[in-house]
Amino acid sequence: PGAPEAATHADAWILSRLAKLTQFVTTGIEEYRFGEVARELYGFFWNEFCDWYIELSKARLNSDDAQERLIAQRNLVFVLDTALRLLHPVMPFVTEAIWEHLPVDDDAPALMVAQWSDPDALEHWIDDESEAAISLACDVVSSVRATRARYGISPRQKLAVCLRPTGEKAAAETDLLRKEELLITSIARLSSLEMLAEDAAKPDESGIDFVGDIEVFTNLAGYVDFAEERTRLEKKRKETVKDLERLDKKLGNQNFLDKAAPEAVEKARAEHDELTRALKLIDAQLA
Repeated sequence: PGAPEAATHADAWILSRLAKLTQFVTTGIEEYRFGEVARELYGFFWNEFCDWYIELSKARLNSDDAQERLIAQRNLVFVLDTALRLLHPVMPFVTEAIWEHLPVDDDAPALMVAQWSDPDALEHWIDDESEAAISLACDVVSSVRATRARYGISPRQKLAVCLRPTGEKAAAETDLLRKEELLITSIARLSSLEMLAEDAAKPDESGIDFVGDIEVFTNLAGYVDFAEERTRLEKKRKETVKDLERLDKKLGNQNFLDKAAPEAVEKARAEHDELTRALKLIDAQLA
């Protein structure tokens, strides 16, 4: 028993996301935007709560500090309880069955007649800065994991990572990431995490990825055959350039723009943007 508590930035992040979700779902149902409501619920529950917050809570759940464990447990139960109330109109039977087993202080005989979560009561949890910090930290962790997957490096192998700012938002993003160094190092299984100056040289023998205006360099020395990797990237670059030229020709055709369905034009533009980003990344990896 007890109220939730934003004891960490991760706690503040999930409680802020939950408060905004409650506002969105409540308004969405009142305005009959059921498709949007279902998508937001799915994204929150599957990605933010299950993929990230539960993982971010594991260290405290395994902690020797009883108070830390208690805060983590209370927060997890509170978020799950609130999420089940919001999910109930969309998937009533599963949520009802789960809610019966939750250790929540509620006199309602069933979730179906339990109190709906009040957006106004949760509004004080909204914390944009914590949202930005944790979202950015999760993106860096995802970037390192993607690099591991790309080169077949074991999740157990600790890696050295450097972050280098590159754009207008980079200074602000770097400040946010400095606050989450321990979290990133732990979750991404890093041996070190270094913040480079904007004019610092690129580290040798490192994979590169982009998170916002931050370059993420993962040291690959000893894990990758660089000659073989250059051959693979050059082949990939040729394929990407060929696909981009095809789309350039398509999007430069006024007949296509005038006669094709708007969805088809938008899809082609989105594919062009994605290929442009991919080419930028390939060139950076080759460099």
